Order: sequence, then structure tokens, then C-alpha cells
Amino acid sequence: MDKFLMDDLFPAPVFTKPREVRQTWLKDPGFKLAGWGEKMGLVELPDFLEVMAPRLDYVKIFPDDLINSPRDWFVRKIATYLEYSVTPYLDHGYFRMIWEKGKIEEGIAAGAEFGIKAMEFTNVDSAITPDQWAGYVKCAASHGVDVVFEFYPARLTRGIEHKGPSDGEAILEAAMPCLDAGAFALTVDHEEFDLQGDRAEEELGKLADKLGLEKLIFETDSRTCYKHLKAFFGYFGPDANVSNILPGQVTIVEQARQWATPK
Repeated sequence: MDKFLMDDLFPAPVFTKPREVRQTWLKDPGFKLAGWGEKMGLVELPDFLEVMAPRLDYVKIFPDDLINSPRDWFVRKIATYLEYSVTPYLDHGYFRMIWEKGKIEEGIAAGAEFGIKAMEFTNVDSAITPDQWAGYVKCAASHGVDVVFEFYPARLTRGIEHKGPSDGEAILEAAMPCLDAGAFALTVDHEEFDLQGDRAEEELGKLADKLGLEKLIFETDSRTCYKHLKAFFGYFGPDANVSNILPGQVTIVEQARQWATPK
């Protein structure tokens, strides 16, 4: 058979990598999200990636998976993602853990040992100076680890009294020292997006104006993924980059892009 009838009825989307926009960042569920039907061990992973890897750019790895998994097993898992050209990165919780231990350089090196190629840095409870950010990013680069800065809502960082949303200027103020030091993108945590409410398009639009969509990643909440996708693509168009996508949600991302009706 030279051609499937399905190709005429529903043409398959074409995905080309590397790309700066229209990126989709996966969330690796490990085994802890098996209750969602989202178990992803070495048995399931190659089959999943054979189908979905062209749609995927990065994959989030949780720190407890790195710390608590058998070392050889974890190395094989990371190598499988890399084989399919999906870049594994460590969730911002890992940065917080090694920052609290005062072991940032050692923690970066330890992650790189397993094949980790990127890491989320984030705002923490006390100020980090531009010189410190520059040192951390330089250290990561020396280990072949790229950096993305995730802005985490102030109300969710311990010791900070701030219950409302942050305006665009405040987000940029927190992120720019790390970006200026060499971080390649800014991720906006889904909780910050929800806090913004009706202000989201205006305030997060300031980030898009400053950085461009190619340096912005909008995080979804797994529980309300499609709602968030519709909002991101509605505000910023189908080229917006999105993250925190569970394996079972990957196929709806392109659907949401195609159906987006930007304002």
C-alpha cells in the first residue's frame, strides 16, 4: 500500500527539530504517577518515544527519581531519552535541594554524571546575587548542563509573605540575572499563571515582549492541562512553548495548537 486513506482524511502534523517555538516539554511520571495510569519505566519508554519523540523537545525529571532510583537503571533511562533526541532536565526542586545544602556545584556535577543535559534554576527564599547566578550558570556549562530559570510564585517559597500575583516587571527582575548569565529560557510556573487571573495576558505579555516566545516556557497543571493550553495559545498564539505535559496528554497539545484562536 503506497498511501493510507487516513492521510487524506486527517493529514499527520510534521515536526522538525531542533525548534525554538512550538516546543512541548514532557513530564516524566516515573512510577509515582502510576495512579494516573502514567507509569513510565524502561519497558514502556522506547515504545512511547518511537511514536511521540518527534513532538517532544525536553523532558522534566523529578529529583526523587534521580536520588531514589537504582543508579544503572536511571542512567539507561536518561540514555533512552537522549537516543530519541529528547533532552532530560532536572526540575527546579533539585536546585532548591542543593541550594539548601550549600552544595550547588557538587549537585550540578552529580546530575551531569547521569547524563542530565539541563537543569531548572529558580528563585529561592533569599536573594542570589548576579555574580552568584553567573557562577552557577558557568559551573553548569562546564559540565555540559544548560540552564532554564523557572519563576516560582513568591507565596510558595518558604519565608516570603506574598499571596498575590507578581507583575511582569517583578518576574523579569527575578529572572534576568540568571538569563543574563546564560540561562536559555524562562519558565513561568502554572501556579503563577493561575494567580494572575484576568491579568495574565497583560502581565505575562510583558515577558513575551522582552524575551520573545522562543525564550518563554509556559507550564501547565496536569489536572487542568487542556484549560491551560487553550489559555496559553489563545493569549500568545500556537507557537507558545509549553511544559509539564504528561505522556497521556502529548497528543492533545498539537490539537490545541491547531484549534487556537489568538486574540
